[in-house]
Amino acid sequence: MASRAFRSVRARTTLGATVVVAVALLIGAFSFYGILSSSIHASAERAAEQRLDELAERFDGPGGGPGGERGVDSLDDEIVQIIGEDGAVRAASEDARDELGSTALPLADQARTTTIGGEPMLVVSDDLENDETLVLAVSIEDGVETLSTVAVLLTVAVPLLLLLVAVTTWLVVGRALRPVTRIREEVDGITAEHLHRRVEVPPSSDEIAALATTMNRMLDRLDSSATAQRRFVSDASHELRSPLATIRQHAELAQA
Repeated sequence: MASRAFRSVRARTTLGATVVVAVALLIGAFSFYGILSSSIHASAERAAEQRLDELAERFDGPGGGPGGERGVDSLDDEIVQIIGEDGAVRAASEDARDELGSTALPLADQARTTTIGGEPMLVVSDDLENDETLVLAVSIEDGVETLSTVAVLLTVAVPLLLLLVAVTTWLVVGRALRPVTRIREEVDGITAEHLHRRVEVPPSSDEIAALATTMNRMLDRLDSSATAQRRFVSDASHELRSPLATIRQHAELAQA
């Protein structure tokens, strides 16, 4: 019974619609998440590089470099290091010393992500005029939290939407096929003694109404055939009655 129900038009239509919507939703969800992630990362990278350029101009200018009023030591709430050619840290902000000590930030031509003190950071670097490298690490925790929230929402929303699509499709298809079930039950109840009965044609003027009309035409032909058959049997019985009566009379006479 369960296998038969699964092979029904209602079940197959519901399954097909759910699978199609699931594929579309998954493609859309992954695409949206990827685009949002790229956008957030690009925005954080632009902001970091802009701040890096400001710091590079400051340290390359008069009175710049390690120490002094424009020195790295004067920066608050920023992780900044100046690294020499030998890879040693020449100067660092207070937050950089607290979090990294004498450990140098990773250098790369492109921005890269790392974790400092359990917090995700974006690291960018730029060369200074004195053959030193200025390295800046900015927090991207807000962006990571945003992506995490979006991922949770998508994980919850996609199954709920699929469930809604499946339930809606099941109900809509069931309602659409209800006249077919009624027609099948009515036709199943029509026997040779009740060929005068007809299927009710729904007023929808769709394929279901066309099916009901076709069924009624078939019942008309069956009724006409049954009527013709009964008429033929009646006529044949009438035609055979007189010869049989004559034969019977002759037989009785011969017997007498």
